[in-house]
Amino acid sequence: MKLKNKPTEALQTKLNSTKKIMQVLSTLTIIAAVFFVYNWIMNDDGIDSSFSLITIAMVLGIIFLDKKYKNIKAELQTRE
Repeated sequence: MKLKNKPTEALQTKLNSTKKIMQVLSTLTIIAAVFFVYNWIMNDDGIDSSFSLITIAMVLGIIFLDKKYKNIKAELQTRE
């Protein structure tokens, strides 16, 4: 795996940056989901799919970053 070739300090930095990106993306996903529900309730014409697509894309990004975060964390734990 390519994580084994990286120094511990670089992995720790990558772990912290991945965590911060996940936190920001999670907050933005919650805000987009709230706007989606608000638009769904207030709109008489039907559901606007743009908010749902944005929310789904953000959730997929969070899942991808979570997988990456777990891999980096596991590699750091094996080095200890």
